[in-house]
Amino acid sequence: MNFGFWFNHFICIGLVLTINLNSPGVFAQMPIFPQTQRPSQERPPLPEYEKPGSPPLELPPVIPSPEAADRLSARPLVFVRKFEVTGNTVFSDEELATITKAYEGRVITSEELQEIRRKLTLYYVNEGYLNSGAVIPDQKVEKDIIHIQIIEGELTRIEVENNKWLSSNYIKKRLALGAEPVLNINQLRRHLKLLQQNPTIQQLHTELGPGIKPGEGILKVRVKEKPPIESGLIFANDCAPSVGAERARIYATHHSLTGYSDTLAVQYGLTEGMDEVSISYTRPINVYDTMLRLSYNRSDCSVIEEPFDDLDIESDLKTYSISLTHPFYRTPQRVFSMGLAFEQRHSGTSLLGRPFSFSPGVQDGESDVTVLRFSQEWLDRSFNNVIAVRSIFSIGIDAMGATCGEEPNGQYLAWLGQFQWAGRFSNRGDQILFRTDLQLTEDSLLPMEKIAVGGARTVRGYRENQMVRDNALVTSLEFRIPVFRLPIPRISRGPEEGIVQVAPFADFGWAWNTDLPTPAPDTISSVGIGVRWGPSPKIHTELYWGVALRDIDTPDTNLQDSGIHFLLSCSFSLP
Repeated sequence: MNFGFWFNHFICIGLVLTINLNSPGVFAQMPIFPQTQRPSQERPPLPEYEKPGSPPLELPPVIPSPEAADRLSARPLVFVRKFEVTGNTVFSDEELATITKAYEGRVITSEELQEIRRKLTLYYVNEGYLNSGAVIPDQKVEKDIIHIQIIEGELTRIEVENNKWLSSNYIKKRLALGAEPVLNINQLRRHLKLLQQNPTIQQLHTELGPGIKPGEGILKVRVKEKPPIESGLIFANDCAPSVGAERARIYATHHSLTGYSDTLAVQYGLTEGMDEVSISYTRPINVYDTMLRLSYNRSDCSVIEEPFDDLDIESDLKTYSISLTHPFYRTPQRVFSMGLAFEQRHSGTSLLGRPFSFSPGVQDGESDVTVLRFSQEWLDRSFNNVIAVRSIFSIGIDAMGATCGEEPNGQYLAWLGQFQWAGRFSNRGDQILFRTDLQLTEDSLLPMEKIAVGGARTVRGYRENQMVRDNALVTSLEFRIPVFRLPIPRISRGPEEGIVQVAPFADFGWAWNTDLPTPAPDTISSVGIGVRWGPSPKIHTELYWGVALRDIDTPDTNLQDSGIHFLLSCSFSLP
């Protein structure tokens, strides 16, 4: 019999029992607890600042409608009691009557008659209806009434060229929305800008020309596409040191898998004690870009940090998700969308190869939640300000084997609010960034639904997942100041590429539990400075040093314990 083996394991079990008897739930509170994917980890992407200009759109000259060489136009003078305008749907009779009223009840000349027609046509043209206008048809004047016909223009055909990855139907249907029911150049430009934001499109060049009949228009679209496949590598120390702080991630994304801007994304991450994989597929299901998303995430962790590395602590987390998101209001500058997601999550933990519960509510090392998430998101951008706001209501329901029993369990209600703002306030590109996250719940949550505070994405200067609680408030203020340009030959091209920024910051976090006791401390804060460098849009590096303003005992075995957080990312485009 191997007495050494059993002696070591009895010592480990005794250590665990001592910790659990004296400090209930300590594993859920200490930063050694394995890395867990949480809803608060994902923030809405902060949109880019709006760029000046629009996609090029060549317009036809405004051609006056042909003058009517008929019995009416042949008369040098005519008495007009009333004008009757037909065919108008965009503007009401009352609106158009403000133009014709001045010519009623008197004798007018043929020149004035054509002047009325031109004014009605220009009224449409000035409002963006370039191929709409007024026509005075051949007619016999009866009861001193003259009939004017409005021809409201339409887009009869869209021709798409040079597109390889995006389907022509995908492009045509979205541009046709900007030409219904009557072609308006301003609406068409707006939809061109929206289409230009597609990640597969680099540039659109469009030309609007006349059709065969009056009021018909033909739009020619030449597409310059970006390579649809993007892959890359990210290396950062943004994981809990208990499973290995340094994480390498590789990813690949196809932005138009079947030609309809459907995205397939795959990512694999690896640390010394963890490997994770995520797969997602997103597809627009209608012309209004209602998005269907299917995703799967899995992570397997082993604690590698002393003194717990001998305990063979392991955890795994699996998440299946399906969601629908719809943009209820969308312009090139602003988007408001709402979404509904259904998720099934399973977490398992073990000790010395056996299921073991480290947190209240977890049963024999297993916990499950079935959750509905109702989200609302607002994105707003201008030349000098960008805003991203997200609200998520998470409702845990008793379905598909969700953990039941005493709290915490799988039945809960939680709200997460996230706000980000960035502003430019000088010509050289100085920026201020502010962000805040707030999670509130009146229920005790299972570990996978709690919010984590501490680390590169929340409060720098502390370990990742320094505090893991039911409720939390996190805020951060950061300045980014360009100091000099350090381009890389043949890589850095534009004047904004290669800029080195210094980034002083201040972070604050406050976290507490709903029912269970909240271990000290419940607040942490830090100040520090960072250096950011992007020699090209494909390469980005950052290094932050945070000074913790509240001392917390940690093993001091990792760069995070010294307040250092780094990230290096490189991406590549494949044809």
